Amino acid sequence: RGLDDRIEALAQRARIPIGSLEPSAAGLQALAAQPLRDQARILEYDLTSEMNFDDQVVTMSEAYFDERLAEGLLIQDWTMYADLDVPRPEVRRLLDGFQERLIDARNRAWLPVIERTGGAVLVVAVGGAHLPGEAGLLNLLAGQGWVLERAGF
Repeated sequence: RGLDDRIEALAQRARIPIGSLEPSAAGLQALAAQPLRDQARILEYDLTSEMNFDDQVVTMSEAYFDERLAEGLLIQDWTMYADLDVPRPEVRRLLDGFQERLIDARNRAWLPVIERTGGAVLVVAVGGAHLPGEAGLLNLLAGQGWVLERAGF
């Protein structure tokens, strides 16, 4: 049960309306939009890398709850496939493609959905990777004039 599930359950108990930013298959469609050649490469690298992905999951989770997600993402970028003989520019290209399709494009698609939602206060619960960066949801919303209020953990 992630943080977004907990927020949804709280809203349901309080009878606060909830909605979705996208259809349930949108994340899979974003993955499928990546060129097949890149999907195969990522799968190959994931299967042949001896890197302990559990360590990365723990690192990312700890970074998120320490409110240092951007640092966790930098560590992930630096360590991804570091044990394989893959040129770093190729790793960067694959990660950038993943970021654009699965994160940034979806962030941009969510803006009109958020703007159509009424109410004086709006809580948007998304995965932590959607928050930081130039095309992160926080910067995109602020650029549209939204007033964002940070909630403590």
